[in-house]
Amino acid sequence: MKNINKISIKGNLILNFLRVFSTAFITVFTMPYINRILGAGYVGKVEYVYIILYYFILFSSLGIPLYGIREVSKCREDDKKLNSLVVELMAILFVTTIISYLILFGFIIFIPFFEPYKNLIFIMSGMVFLNNIGAEWYFQGIENQKFITVRNIAVKLIVFALFLY
Repeated sequence: MKNINKISIKGNLILNFLRVFSTAFITVFTMPYINRILGAGYVGKVEYVYIILYYFILFSSLGIPLYGIREVSKCREDDKKLNSLVVELMAILFVTTIISYLILFGFIIFIPFFEPYKNLIFIMSGMVFLNNIGAEWYFQGIENQKFITVRNIAVKLIVFALFLY
């Protein structure tokens, strides 16, 4: 993919720093509020469910984020190869995400241990899908940190505004 507006490595580094800094900065303001509103017990349940779901995210991604960055950066100048690669990797992610959801919902339905967390797991389970559809590996492979940074900061600001509301 020929990118006329290619940002330098220095620019990408600054954008990556900005993304990481904004995550930390927004977290500093939201966590005390969340802890006060939800209470320690409920925050603990949310974090516990997050950890459970993260295993399903890891399974469904199959290491594609790392592999995708490498392969996209190898063929980013050849549009045909790049398109084929992205379609293949997204198809794999789609299938593994479905399998991951089937296993997750099987756990919820058939294993009594997950019963107290069932509603929270259902609410938060969108993370599995959204994590895989985001395709950050593609934008990192074509060295477009600007898109990732803008999207990340916009989502965090929207969530922050929703918490304030």
